[in-house]
This record gives sequence, structure tokens and C-alpha cells, in this order.
Amino acid sequence: MAQYLHLFLPNIKESIPYTSNSTRGPQVNIPDRDVASHSQKLTEAFEEIWKNIQNARNEREAIFLRSKQGTYLEFKSSIGFDLITKSLEDIRQGVRLLNIRQIGEKENEEILCTVYVPSGKESFFLKKVSDYADTENLTIYGKPKNQNLINSINDVKIAFVESLWTDPIQFLPDEISSWCEIWLRHNNVDAKGIIDDFLILLSENRIEHKTNYLNFPERAVLIVKVNRKQLSEIVAQTDYLAEIRIAQETAGFWTGQSNRDQQEWVEDLLGRLQIEDDINVRVCILDSGVNNGHSLLAPVLEDIHCLTVRPSWLTNDHESGSGHGTLMSGIAAYNNIEEMLESSEVIILSHKLCSVKIIPPPSQEATPMELWGDITSQAINRTEINLPNERIVYCMAITSVLDIDKGRPSSWSGAIDNIAFSESAEKLIIISAGNVVNSFDWDAYPESNLTCSVQNPAQSWNSLVVGAYTEKIDIKDSSYHDYVPVASKGQLSPFSSTSSLWEKKWPIKPDVVFEGGNILRNESGDFVDRYEDFGALSTSKNPVVRQFDTINATSAATAKASWMAAKIMSVY
Repeated sequence: MAQYLHLFLPNIKESIPYTSNSTRGPQVNIPDRDVASHSQKLTEAFEEIWKNIQNARNEREAIFLRSKQGTYLEFKSSIGFDLITKSLEDIRQGVRLLNIRQIGEKENEEILCTVYVPSGKESFFLKKVSDYADTENLTIYGKPKNQNLINSINDVKIAFVESLWTDPIQFLPDEISSWCEIWLRHNNVDAKGIIDDFLILLSENRIEHKTNYLNFPERAVLIVKVNRKQLSEIVAQTDYLAEIRIAQETAGFWTGQSNRDQQEWVEDLLGRLQIEDDINVRVCILDSGVNNGHSLLAPVLEDIHCLTVRPSWLTNDHESGSGHGTLMSGIAAYNNIEEMLESSEVIILSHKLCSVKIIPPPSQEATPMELWGDITSQAINRTEINLPNERIVYCMAITSVLDIDKGRPSSWSGAIDNIAFSESAEKLIIISAGNVVNSFDWDAYPESNLTCSVQNPAQSWNSLVVGAYTEKIDIKDSSYHDYVPVASKGQLSPFSSTSSLWEKKWPIKPDVVFEGGNILRNESGDFVDRYEDFGALSTSKNPVVRQFDTINATSAATAKASWMAAKIMSVY
């Protein structure tokens, strides 16, 4: 049996008789402790903590350094045991549980949590330990007070940056600054004051940050560019931290930078780029042409492999257009450019690109509808003549609402069916399903996904037709504070059409879905369909002006599907 590395379907099953457990609730796993020795250990730990905290505060105040008033503590369980985290918080006392983390796996797992203790409440946990140690004051069951909580605590120490860092520890910045998310806690009433005070802290410490922020119930999120030392100062100076994470940059972050800064990111990526030897797999972009002079496209798309159906159309991505072909190329070559820019790892490419221009520039006469199939056929023939020994994934995100009748074949879809399944060689042709583009349809989401038809030639039986879903729901731009995403995370994108209304004898489309972005709407019924953070970052058609632009909807999804197909084809 062939082994497929991208499929994880072990042919293993086991039937086990099942009897439901009693409904007494989950049982906690807590180690037995010697009350006297364990209480003494924790009492000494807390007393040492408070002494060190006061010494550090005095030292900072002596040299006029700002210092927080409260204390962050990190509690740790014993290996393989639970930690009773809910008992570590007392909102009335101002003692707040900030985050819970696990390290290790299975029987070697430890649970850690970070707790904030306000000034004046230093005795809070010492009192719990004292009550636990008081053998003269047991519970009605004859057990020490707070037994589960204190027995579950294996150690406690002052919390530093690592205790508030909730992403994998390898992403924690060192001496090189990185963009991070600072999550501040508040009680909603005091949110603005806390955020303003934190912004002053950043300015005083000359910490680069974004001016906009997100404000949620009980949490605010700010984006800062910091190194390890600066993070330590933030922890030392503010009482309102909840957690710290690496900033997952959206497309809008990259497109919002100057072209000079964008070029530096491109050069960094190129310095880490490795293209495998003897590549014989390509994605062919059937579109408006490609401007392969872009620094990220030049290594994967040579001039000789930029073709056109009509010589008068030329091969470039015509300037008056959207740059659709160049945008498709960036995704088909790299898939997730944002992720690659954030990474410091070597990027290995296992396929390249080719291009055939099948859309005339505005200065040329439009192609008659009856010739669309012939134009597509000519484009594929030219590719195979130019690259006779390479395997090609054909990527076409061009569709039309014309000549589509509830799934019935058109001359264009029929031509694609013949090309895809021919006696000489089968071909993989990936086509976009076509987009839902009207605001009145978005207003009817998700019903509009069903009532808006997949477009011509995506009724083709033998092509792979791609729709769009989305996981993009985070709104980081404060200017859109009164907007919400139309689709929920993991749902069909508002852009995606389907074949739901077709007669049952025609194919069910789309065949697969990939990320295609989301749409914003507000209570007034206004929509934003080009919110950059909801798009996919790609290569701009005019790198003299900007390196990056965004693409969304079923076009982006089709380019992503083509990238995956090429990755699979390069392995098998």
C-alpha cells in the first residue's frame, strides 16, 4: 500500500465497552503532604518573596525608577498532579488569577499559573498556609483547612517575564526586539485610565508601539516592539499585566509600512530562501499576466516562462488592472507570506511558477464569450510546449456570471473538461468558484452562500473547484471599533458561492475550501470588503511603489489550493 505523507488515517480501531461514570464531577489529583514540613516550606517561600520584593522596590525608588505597587507570583504543581487554580483567586481582595500554563506532557506535566497580589494583601496566602498548619482548627471533616489548595502547591516564586509569557518560550524575545501583544486587565470602568497610563509608561521607556489598541471586556491588547530587557521593565513598572504573547501580524501590518521597510523584510526573506535542485513541478497562473520583476517572484518565475495567448497583449500584468495575476503568483509560490516574514527559519521552495496571460489589457478588444474555452486551451498548450518535461498545476481564478445555467455545461466548462481528462495526459486544473459580490447578498449571509451560484466555468466536472472559508475574525484597527465580522471563525466566507440551487444531476461545487477572508459590517448595514487584515498578503504588481498588497475571496483560496497541490505533487 502506498504511503502518503500528507494523510494521517491509521487503519486501526478498537472497540471498548462503555459505562458512564457517576456524576460526582471530575476528581482532582493532589499529592499527600506532611502538613508541618509543607506549611513550613511554603511559609518560608512567601516570607522570602515579600522580603525580596520590598528590597527591590526600595532600590528602584532610591534611583527614582517607577515601580509597580503589587506583586506577580508564579505557582507550580508537582509533576503529574493538579493545581487548584480557582482557589488562588479572590476578586474581593483584588487577588487575580492571570493565566494558567502547562509544561511537559502526560505523566511529566506540570501546571503553572500567574497570580497578581495587590499592595497590602501580602498576607493573603500566608493566612491560608497558617490556617492549613493549625492542627487545633480543623474542618468539620477533621482535615486541615485549605488542604486541597495547599497540598496542590509544590512551589511558589516571584513571577518574571517568563511567567506572563503564554506562547511557546522559544518565541520570547531576547536582545533583538520583536512585536508582542501586551494584555492588560481592567474592570471596564477604569479601562481608559489604565490604557493611558500604560501608554505613558511606553513613552517614558522609549518603547516603540502601535497607537491603536483593542479593548475587550476586562482586557485591553496593545502591540509593542520590545526586547527581553524592556519586557522586564514593563513587568517591574505596571500592576495591570495579564499576559504577554508574540504578535501574530496580519496583512495590514505589512502593507502599512513604507516601501523601504517592506523591501528590508523582502531582503531578509530572500536571504533565507532555498530553492530545491531539479524542480520539475510548477503552478501555471492563467490570468492577467505576471510582473515577475518583483524580488520574491524573480527566483521562481523566469522570463522565458512568462507567456501570452496573443503577442499584442504582452506578458506583463497590465498596469490599469488590479494586479490580479501578480497577487495570485505570490500566494501560489509562498502560500503564507506573513508567516514567512515573521519567521527566522530557512524557507525551502519545492516548486516554481509559470504564467500565461489570457486576459487582454483594456486597450485591446475583449475576447468574445464563445472563444473563452479556446483561449484557455491555447494557454495550456503553450505551457506544455514551453515546459514539456515538467508537471503543471493549472491555476485559474477567472470566472463569469455569463453562460451559467444552474450547472449546465457551457462551451468554456466543456473545453476545460476535455483538457483535464484527455487520452494523452490528465491535467490538474484548479478553478475558483466565483465570488458573492453584492452588499445585499452579504446582508443575507449565510443564506446568500446557497442562493448565489458558482460561476462559469466552475460547473466543470473534471476541474478542482475552490470555494472559501475563513478563520479571520480579529479586528485590530481601532477605526473599525463599531464593526463586526460577517462570518464566524471556521465558517464559509461571505464571498463564497455554491451549487446549492443547481439541478441534482449536475456536480456539487465547490470541491474544497481554503482561506478566503471575511467582511466587516456595522449596525447601520455598511460593509467593508477590503479590510486588509482579513486578506492574504501577497506580491504587489508595482514593487517600485510597494512590495506587498492583499488578495481575498475565492481567488486567494484558489491560489492557496494550487500551492498545496504543487507541494503534494512535488512529493509524489
